[in-house]
Amino acid sequence: MKVSEFTKILRKVIREEVRAAIKQELKEASKSKKENPRKIINHGLDLHESVEKFEKKSYSSNPLLNDILNETAQTGEPIPTMNATAYTSGDARGGIRSKFQDAMNPDVDFGSSNAKPTAAEMIPDDKKHVQVPDYVTNALTKDYSGLVKAFDKKKK
Repeated sequence: MKVSEFTKILRKVIREEVRAAIKQELKEASKSKKENPRKIINHGLDLHESVEKFEKKSYSSNPLLNDILNETAQTGEPIPTMNATAYTSGDARGGIRSKFQDAMNPDVDFGSSNAKPTAAEMIPDDKKHVQVPDYVTNALTKDYSGLVKAFDKKKK
């Protein structure tokens, strides 16, 4: 028997065995993942019943817009606030720039203080327990204003 014939036969046998093994594994995997359809349907019905019934109001004469506004009102999410003050469309008309003077002033770092921020102030609350290496602390608290001025000079 030639080597090429032996190789062909060997490939054919391997293919058949791999196919059989894959079919068997797929059957086992599909059996283990099947859930009771009644359980899924009952869970969906329970969720549907637990949702509050919401009265639809007429916000607009456009039915599509009215449906969207009713869905938005149904979510019950609070109005975004800052410093316990709700912002309205009147604030947008007058501009909210005056309410954020410190944020708009490039000479003021981190709100109203001119103090150099600490690395602890920059770490998110969920990462406060993580020890920060010195090189990261130095990179976070380094004053890059000189570097920015050099870039600005180079542009001009």
